[in-house]
This record gives sequence, structure tokens and C-alpha cells, in this order.
Amino acid sequence: MKYLKATGKRFHTIPPSLFMNKITRNGNHALTGGGFADIYKGTSGDMSVCLKVLRVHLAETEEKKRRIIADFCQEALIWTQLRHPNILPLLGVNTELFPSGFCLVSPWMGNGDIVSFLKLNPNHDKLQPICEIMAGLEYLHTLPPPIVHGDIKGP
Repeated sequence: MKYLKATGKRFHTIPPSLFMNKITRNGNHALTGGGFADIYKGTSGDMSVCLKVLRVHLAETEEKKRRIIADFCQEALIWTQLRHPNILPLLGVNTELFPSGFCLVSPWMGNGDIVSFLKLNPNHDKLQPICEIMAGLEYLHTLPPPIVHGDIKGP
């Protein structure tokens, strides 16, 4: 994992085997978003997928764009190696569907985020998802080298 992380950071490249090009975007508007990306729903074959689209603004400096691309490559290379029941797998990347060109593809979670799920299911055992989240974080933190997510939140 250490060498792939260093390769992504230094060369800003992703192996061709990670590219997914047979994806259809469902709609033209993001369904939600975070600090650095917007989330769209898509389809790959008969599977619903989540399209995490990196926000790269035209007004940003070339240095900042390079840093964003390096971070994207690094995240994809690290994420593709993670294997845990409480961590969503990375299916691949796509650079053709969106103008910014950078999209991470993972399975679509039909129940949405944990906050939305618990609002719709108020009687659900709240300890269960907390334990599952902690198990995923423990896995990340015990890897050599440890991975710190840095952006854990309900939505």
C-alpha cells in the first residue's frame, strides 16, 4: 500500500485497470455533496453506483489543481486496496462523465446516509451502526501505515 500511495502522490497517475467507462449518469444534478465533491447516482450494467465527482474550479491556480489531482489519485489508489465489511469498496474511476474529469465510483447505498436512515427508521438499534463505523475506523487505523479518514460525519 505504501508504494501505491507514493506512486499516486508523485506521478498523479492511476492504473488503467481502475478505469470504468461504461457508466450512465442518472440526471444532471448532484443529489448531495460534501466539502470537496458532489454525489450523483449512476448505473453500470444493471448495478446502481455512486459517482463521487471531485470539484475542480476553473479559477483555481495550476498548483492547487495539481494538488487536487494528486489527492484524487492517492485516494483512489488507497481506497481500491481496502477490504472490510464496513468500508464501501471502490469499483473504479471515471474521467469522461463530468467536465471536471475526476469521478470515484462505488456501490450505491439505497438507504442513503446514516442520518437519513435513522430518521426514516427511528426504532432501529442505534448502537449497531456506531459499532460498525467504529469497526471500519479501527481497520483503517491498524493498517501499516494507518489511514486517517479525516471526514467522518453522518451525512
